[in-house]
Amino acid sequence: MNLFALSGLLIGITNTIMIGFMLWKGRNKVHRLWVLFCISATFWGWGAYLIATAKNIQVADLWWRVTHIGIIFIPIFFAHFVIEFLGLKRRWLLISIYILGVIFLITNFIDGLFIANMRWVFNQFYYDSPPGPFYIPFTALFFGLVIYGNYELWKAYRKAQGLKRIQIRYFFYAMTISFAGGGLSFVPVYKIDLYPVLNLLAFLYPIIIAYAILRYRLMDIRVVVRR
Repeated sequence: MNLFALSGLLIGITNTIMIGFMLWKGRNKVHRLWVLFCISATFWGWGAYLIATAKNIQVADLWWRVTHIGIIFIPIFFAHFVIEFLGLKRRWLLISIYILGVIFLITNFIDGLFIANMRWVFNQFYYDSPPGPFYIPFTALFFGLVIYGNYELWKAYRKAQGLKRIQIRYFFYAMTISFAGGGLSFVPVYKIDLYPVLNLLAFLYPIIIAYAILRYRLMDIRVVVRR
């Protein structure tokens, strides 16, 4: 098993556990949005594993397209979760990014528009490279929403006090680590062949979030831990 497959396996496992936990304990809209975000990340995790172990180019192409069902909505659900979590009013922003998400999702399954090529990289697996014309604005949307979401978290952190401040800090750290690692997986798409080893960091965010839930009641989830 190569490192890319291992990172996908770990991301898939930790997010699947988080989804199960949230379905068990979640009750409100924030919890449902977090489940959707984790489902999207799960697509990336299990998808990366299947891509890294694909035996031929046709199978790799199929798994890249299936995996992008989740990848496309990762930044959208992240931004929506942050907006809801912080109690912000951003109706038109949400409408706009969901429309863009649907457009990118449709083009993902039209050959040549979103995923246009497969390229053998690192002598290990096929990568969706170089990209189709719609992939470039999608990349801009992905990082734009990640930056926006973390910016809103940072603003809220500076104003918050007490337990809320601690909760936001843990969530901010978890997301920064996750996106810093997983975001670099875009680099080989543009024929800059840096091995996506930092994708290994992305599996840490469910662990950090789980700790914040248990220790600081993140998302107002209360869990009784018996010694």
